[in-house]
Amino acid sequence: ALAAGTPVIAFGKGAVCETMVPYSDPNTFSTAVFFDSQTPESLLDAISFFQSLTFDRQKISQYVEKFSEKFFKKQLRKFINKYVDRG
Repeated sequence: ALAAGTPVIAFGKGAVCETMVPYSDPNTFSTAVFFDSQTPESLLDAISFFQSLTFDRQKISQYVEKFSEKFFKKQLRKFINKYVDRG
């Protein structure tokens, strides 16, 4: 979803907390709305809140690039070169 610039609604536990940027206020970048309880009511509240928000789809697409294979390889090469150059 994020690669297509689409924000998500997710249960706010586990790996999503490490990869998503939860909504906090309209002036801050975010990729997701979290719900905190695995109940229909909590999910419905999150959906309702989500529908009232506006997200920057282009920024979301750019954000997710740091999880791409290309970015990973670039960062790995940079790391290796840093230590190989030290001899």
